[in-house]
Amino acid sequence: MSTRYTRNALDVTGIRSGLRVSERTRAGAKAARGRGVELGRKPKLTPQQIDHARKMIGAGGRREDVADPE
Repeated sequence: MSTRYTRNALDVTGIRSGLRVSERTRAGAKAARGRGVELGRKPKLTPQQIDHARKMIGAGGRREDVADPE
C-alpha cells in the first residue's frame, strides 16, 4: 500500500516539475524576444547570397545549378 502511494506521489511531483520547466522555458523565450534576441535556427545563406541566387535564377539559371554550382 505504501509503495503505491509513494509511486503516485512521485508521478505527481514529476508531472508538476515538468510543467514548471515548461513554464520557465516559455517565460525565458518571451523575455529574450522582448530584448530583441532572434530565436531559432540561423539562416544558411546571407541576404547577399539569397539576392545573388535569385538574380541567377531570374537570368535563366537552373535552380539545380544555382544550388550546386560545381
